[in-house]
Amino acid sequence: MRIFHFMFLCLALLAGPLAAPLLGAPREVRLYAAPELRQSGLLEYVLPRFKLKTQIRVVVLPGPEGAEVVLAQDAPEGVAALFAGPQGVYAAWAPAPAPETAAQRFLSWLSSDIGARTVAAFTKDGVQQFFPLERTAEVEEIYLPDGDPQAGRALALRNCGRCHVIGEENRMKGIESTPSFPVLRTLADWQLRFVTYYQRPPHPPFSLIEGLTEPFDAMKPPSIAPLALSLDEYNDILAFVARIAPADLGAPLEVRR
Repeated sequence: MRIFHFMFLCLALLAGPLAAPLLGAPREVRLYAAPELRQSGLLEYVLPRFKLKTQIRVVVLPGPEGAEVVLAQDAPEGVAALFAGPQGVYAAWAPAPAPETAAQRFLSWLSSDIGARTVAAFTKDGVQQFFPLERTAEVEEIYLPDGDPQAGRALALRNCGRCHVIGEENRMKGIESTPSFPVLRTLADWQLRFVTYYQRPPHPPFSLIEGLTEPFDAMKPPSIAPLALSLDEYNDILAFVARIAPADLGAPLEVRR
């Protein structure tokens, strides 16, 4: 019996320091959600799964007073929307954010891929009700160069259209292995790619832009009809490209280098 008591005391002493942080950490989140969300059944589906993952209980409040997290429309400026539903677009935020709290953990989980998949998995009569929105780190700033987009379209069709699909006008005339302009516009670095295209293979041997490139070597003439542009024409093409709608690929395009 003495040996048993001694072993129990040792286990308690060993477990005490490890358990202390867990016992002291907040294990509950006070949530206010928009009435239509509370009535939809979404919370009854999502919150138990969050608790199963984290052992943190979420208490749904009838009003926003005292809430640590708000899940509703009309989010404060700078808060990204998380998902769309039948009655609008919803975001989640902490009215008084504090680091390393259960509320922050709930917010992080809800905005994660796992949280998004959990929201998307909720259905009624087999029909998905809420649709996660794509989240980006920052809003892309599109630089629109000074130039004539209409002239740029004609120039792009005449010059670039020999290899690339520019739009509906030549959608059956590009080289199959060459990406179309709308597909190139989906890339995160599309601006850099178009601005420096004359430096990127296979363009240098046949590209000539006034003030930007050196004249062709007389001993190494272009093997195809050169793509010769004035600086104004180059800017016209960039102005046209900046106004092309990116292709709808259904998912972000992955570039393998």
